Amino acid sequence: MFKKNAIASTILVMALGYAMSAEAGPLSVQKGYDLCGSEIRAQGEGVTLSPFHLLQRRDTSNMYYINSTAWEDGERVQHRSACETKKSGRKILALETSYGRWTQQKGVVGIEVATN
Repeated sequence: MFKKNAIASTILVMALGYAMSAEAGPLSVQKGYDLCGSEIRAQGEGVTLSPFHLLQRRDTSNMYYINSTAWEDGERVQHRSACETKKSGRKILALETSYGRWTQQKGVVGIEVATN
């Protein structure tokens, strides 16, 4: 009986520790990306997110740089979005979408402007 309680207590303590550390861990990063992706998809018709994104971790937030395409006037158009979430990934603080693509050159985020 004591052994079962000790194991259960250990598992509970580990779970609580994991939940607290997840505030700034990989699960919160994925949660933030998913939240941003949902908001970006809601902005247009047939929005498709790029499978790659850039992440900038800040003290109290995460900034996601996400490329996507959407249908506009019967054509696929390139968009770039900058989405800032709380560190927990549960709330969007800012979202801006415009034409073009994000690029990464030597660790710096750059902009490739769309041409029509």
